[in-house]
Amino acid sequence: MNNNLFGLTERELVVLTYSLKGKSNRDIAEKLFVTLSSIKAHIHNLLEKTNTKTKQELIAKFYCMLLNTEIDDIDVMIENFVHKQ
Repeated sequence: MNNNLFGLTERELVVLTYSLKGKSNRDIAEKLFVTLSSIKAHIHNLLEKTNTKTKQELIAKFYCMLLNTEIDDIDVMIENFVHKQ
């Protein structure tokens, strides 16, 4: 049984971790010694389980969770940062 928020498998968590570290699907496949299509399948499952549409949205969702903030708040933070530059 999975004890994480979205019911992710161990392999999905590994793929998610590499994605959060900025690794491409190809890089992840090479590190895990699996095919690119296997990684794409894991990403697809991650998107389904987390109700996200893209890998970028998936990453943003988990960063927001790590920061304990809402996506809308992240948009405001980015906008404020850009305007201060």
